[in-house]
Amino acid sequence: MKRLSFITACLVAVALTATAQPVPLYGEVYMENSGKLMQKIWSSAKGNFRSEMTNDDGSSMTVIFRQDSAKFYALDASTKTYMIIPGQNMTNSILGAKVEDGRNTTRKFIGREEVEGKMCDHYEITITTTLTNGRQETGIIHEWIYQPVNSWIKRKEGAFDEAQVMRNIVTGSQPDHLFEIPRDYKAMGLPAGGLMQMLQQSSGKSQAEIKQSSDDTNKKLDQINEIDNDPNKTQEQKTQDLLKMLEGMKK
Repeated sequence: MKRLSFITACLVAVALTATAQPVPLYGEVYMENSGKLMQKIWSSAKGNFRSEMTNDDGSSMTVIFRQDSAKFYALDASTKTYMIIPGQNMTNSILGAKVEDGRNTTRKFIGREEVEGKMCDHYEITITTTLTNGRQETGIIHEWIYQPVNSWIKRKEGAFDEAQVMRNIVTGSQPDHLFEIPRDYKAMGLPAGGLMQMLQQSSGKSQAEIKQSSDDTNKKLDQINEIDNDPNKTQEQKTQDLLKMLEGMKK
């Protein structure tokens, strides 16, 4: 199973299940500017979701979320296996350790905007995560919700990330078998060390090296937040500082 694809697919499925009771539909998610197809999704009236992703190397990943069990199922067709991830405290489950104490999410209505030829409600979503070490991390996501399908049509995370858009939407009942685990698939458990152990096994790096890389990333995020929240700088100055920082990270 492609480890990073597994994590990405789970996080994508979380974003899709974050809205209220869905309208049954099929849709395709593309990168807005490059036009690259990222995934195909299906939803049912029962609140079940299916997400299929194709990686650059041609491998694929399928994630199913079932409302009745409140769990995610990551399927690997190449080995006919699947992993079960609890819908709640998913980050802690994947990492194999308690890293979060809780999350607080607030939604702010920005206005009505046309996206992909559809009038949508634009929301700014602020997610504040409290870690077990007492530190708080804040992320901002923008979503454009199209009410007739009760789902986002456009989604953007971070100031420099490319937005994703949903296209080729077809509403209507979807086949039940799409949201079921094939009978010939076998369950695989996450190792006790969670994602940290999985990355160690697949990359050959020690756990200390992986942790150091994670710590370095957190420091960069802190620097970005510090720049972005500096009340003494104009938006142009903040943008220049962020660009300089990104250039420094490439060296």
